[in-house]
Amino acid sequence: MSIKRMTETELLTGLDADKAHGDELAEPLPHELDPLERLRGSVKRYDRPMDPAWEESVDPIEQRATVLTELTHEHGIAALRWFLDHGQDFGLSEQDLAHLVGAESESTFDAWLTGKEPVPASVTHRLGLLLGIYKGLVEITPEGNKQMAFEWFQRSTNFFPEFPQRSIRDYLLQNLSEEALKAVNRSVKGLAR
Repeated sequence: MSIKRMTETELLTGLDADKAHGDELAEPLPHELDPLERLRGSVKRYDRPMDPAWEESVDPIEQRATVLTELTHEHGIAALRWFLDHGQDFGLSEQDLAHLVGAESESTFDAWLTGKEPVPASVTHRLGLLLGIYKGLVEITPEGNKQMAFEWFQRSTNFFPEFPQRSIRDYLLQNLSEEALKAVNRSVKGLAR
């Protein structure tokens, strides 16, 4: 039995510009598209494209924190212990940390650490803001240098117009409000972008 091989002329018979490139006409599968390409055409209509993405009265940092997870007493204890372990790195004493998180007394602070009293949600939120400041500082240091982030927390700088010639540490210890924590958090994260 002999195999009849087709000639080039026979192979090209009936092909035009569209049929010659059949592989280019194939539709890619959804998993083959990049993420933006997958979304193309999914939004049929949007009446107000210039409107902000969230309500202007809502702080985007707060909104993101509440969307991610509900913080528990255990989150608060873990954050307190982490800050106690790294207090010297931040240049904070246990008393400084108690003031920053809003503890009314050292006995209240100790009760949170020992589990005798639950860590209030407001304290856990303040600890989250402090952790956000630290994370932002790590992001703006060369190569994510954690030690340098600790130093920048304590060093006077002109990076932040809210508190020129003062360190983040000194500013926060002099302004114990949650608003001060939010302002520093926003400023640091603004530099990280």
